[in-house]
Amino acid sequence: MAKLHYPTRMAKSCLAILDHPQGISGLMIDFNYFISSGRNEVNDLINNHDVHIIKTEEKNKHGTGTFTVYRIADRTNAEKVIKVLNGERMKCGLESLTQAEIDFYLSQFKE
Repeated sequence: MAKLHYPTRMAKSCLAILDHPQGISGLMIDFNYFISSGRNEVNDLINNHDVHIIKTEEKNKHGTGTFTVYRIADRTNAEKVIKVLNGERMKCGLESLTQAEIDFYLSQFKE
């Protein structure tokens, strides 16, 4: 099997929600992490990797529509996302996140 190019779409989505513990919108995932429909990977985390992600609907600044903000529920679920991210890194021939990186991400989430 050929090695994938890192970061994969799933890796980008994992990084997006780990980098924004307060939450990130689907549009910001797309814009900041250069993927289209990043919400699909977030839903994949929910449906296929048993990650509890809190989805909240917020109104845009003009009040004319809404958008969804995705946020990891707690530290246990952040660990699941890190596990998925490390799996994506392995598929691409890279090493797992260092313990310091893992500790940094986990420190942002409540127990």
